[in-house]
Amino acid sequence: MSGGSFNYLYCKEVTDLMNSASDLEEMSEILTREGYEDVARDMRRLIEYIKSAQIRIGVLAEQLRDIMKAVEWYEDCDIGKETLNTKIEAYRQR
Repeated sequence: MSGGSFNYLYCKEVTDLMNSASDLEEMSEILTREGYEDVARDMRRLIEYIKSAQIRIGVLAEQLRDIMKAVEWYEDCDIGKETLNTKIEAYRQR
């Protein structure tokens, strides 16, 4: 019977692959063990791209957190335009 040992990596969209580093690492180890070092290297490169992207996304999301909150609160009428402008200017001055 076939399938599932790597949670169907080949079917995953990019957003799902972002949460599949351990499966990718295990697959890379198997490729290395079986003598496919060149392909394993590309698999490891994919893992590094994912980790790098996660770090960059995390940093930028943290920088924009106050803006996201302000826009949400503005749209929900919890703050006014002046408060939104203040948050935007504070972000621009960082």
